[in-house]
Amino acid sequence: MSSTKVEFAHQRLTGTEALARFFGCNVLFGASENSIAFKAADMDVPLLTVDDNLQRTLSAICENTLAQMPKTPNSMARLVERQITARLAAGTAQQDAIAAELGMSARTLAHRLTDESTNFATVVANLRKALARDYLLNSAPAHQDRRSSRI
Repeated sequence: MSSTKVEFAHQRLTGTEALARFFGCNVLFGASENSIAFKAADMDVPLLTVDDNLQRTLSAICENTLAQMPKTPNSMARLVERQITARLAAGTAQQDAIAAELGMSARTLAHRLTDESTNFATVVANLRKALARDYLLNSAPAHQDRRSSRI
């Protein structure tokens, strides 16, 4: 199964070849939204494994986190959040690296965030809080389900 079209809203200057190989098609960065298009025939491919509890938990976490994000999809804070999200687990969510990925200096990024009445540290802190809160709120039922299934 390969994609026919993959688009990401964030900018990326490096590492695009690996993503193109992974998805099996050209990958566009700087699009108006994130999207992946598959061949119609791929809809008939059966899933080999299904975890309904995990799917419900992850869907709820994503929906809650997205609901807390700024409503303007192309705001600088939103673009920075997308970059931070991709780097948070690896510990590489530094302002310099994210500014470079967005094609600007750290100083320009700071000015653009100030224009939106925020700053890099606040964006990071708010995103971490939202993700942690959503994880805690949505992981308790999954944990209880696992415990009760062992009885």
